This record gives sequence, C-alpha cells and structure tokens, in this order.
Amino acid sequence: MKTRWIAVGLFVFSSTAFGWQDVSKSAIVPAGGVYCTSIGNLDDFGGYALDGDQRGATRMVNEGKCAIASRNIRVSVFQENADYANFIAPSGNAFYTLKGYLQY
Repeated sequence: MKTRWIAVGLFVFSSTAFGWQDVSKSAIVPAGGVYCTSIGNLDDFGGYALDGDQRGATRMVNEGKCAIASRNIRVSVFQENADYANFIAPSGNAFYTLKGYLQY
C-alpha cells in the first residue's frame, strides 16, 4: 500500500512539473494585477481574496510575499502552464502570476 501512495505522489508531482513550458514572451502585468514570489503565496492570496479576508491579503503584501501592480509593468515571461506564468520583472526578480492577468 505504501508503494502505491509513493507512486501516486510521484505521478502528481511529475504531472505538475511537466505542465510547465519554457517560453520567451513579452507581456504586461496591468495596474491592479497581483503577482507573488511563489505559487503557494499566489494561491494563499487568492484564498484570502475569495474569502473576502482583506487583512490576510494585506499582510501578504506587507510581508513582501505578493504585490499589486500600481501601474502597467512590462515583463518577460519565461515559463507558463495552464494557469500560471513565471516572469522576470524590470527589477530582475522572478515572480508568479495568473496567466489571466497578463496582456500579450
């Protein structure tokens, strides 16, 4: 039984990893778009937003885990999957956002 769970875990992990594709695109994160330092932080921020927990979302921004674009930001997207995009900001730092936020 333990072997079965290990196999299931490896399958889930590998399918997530294989879902990412290397790309080279220029895009814009529009004013009001959310971006975070990790997918986990982006998911947590989304959970706070869906729950209407402004305090939780604000805490993530104050801690530097996520940010809300105050203006349009031109970025270089280098990886994406069905839902997320990984990009380099003008600062040189890498962030994650939902693909739906990006304007190509």
